[in-house]
Amino acid sequence: MSSLRFELAYLFRFAPWDQWHGKPLQGMRAFFEGPHALRPGRALDIGCGMGRGAIYLAQLGWDVTGLDAVGRALRVARRRAAAADVKVNFVHGEIEHLEQTGITGRFNLFLDIGCFHNLFEKGRFLYSDAICRVATPDAHLIMFALSPNKHLLAPPGVELNSLEKCFSPAWRIVSSAVEREVPYRVPGDAKGTWYRLQRIPPVSLSASGACAETG
Repeated sequence: MSSLRFELAYLFRFAPWDQWHGKPLQGMRAFFEGPHALRPGRALDIGCGMGRGAIYLAQLGWDVTGLDAVGRALRVARRRAAAADVKVNFVHGEIEHLEQTGITGRFNLFLDIGCFHNLFEKGRFLYSDAICRVATPDAHLIMFALSPNKHLLAPPGVELNSLEKCFSPAWRIVSSAVEREVPYRVPGDAKGTWYRLQRIPPVSLSASGACAETG
């Protein structure tokens, strides 16, 4: 994914997706707080921007790596993490080329607040392959994405069938829920949705060879 558009957005301080108003979105809190919260482990925040999601996870006890292609955003993220007194490993790079970032090991969780919906088809399959290679057998992917719409400046957007196309059979879609507290004006008639996907253990996929276990 070309980062030029986001380089310019951060340069001119146009980052509506960063407007959390002091707390994570309601849909996100449902995954990480309360009696049914995911148990903390190792998390990769994909397209972490200025770090709000990564910092939130770190405050809940997750071991977090934040990945973004825009250095300006990462500098802000590091300052915010220091101010919040949490440790987050922020890394410069793109998810489509994860192997070039120096990030290694396995992750129990992938968080994506608006990265996947900006990618086109080739980038989406590279994304899926990349996280498969570093996912634990029981990993989860929590994704916030806008739906497709015809606004000139809108991202390509995501629908349920496009997720299934890119992630099946290595992942299954567990749930989807519309976010009703989006704190900024979404383009056109798009709506924001939270998706929860869970990894299907690679042993179950051995017959097809999809997303085979590596490492």
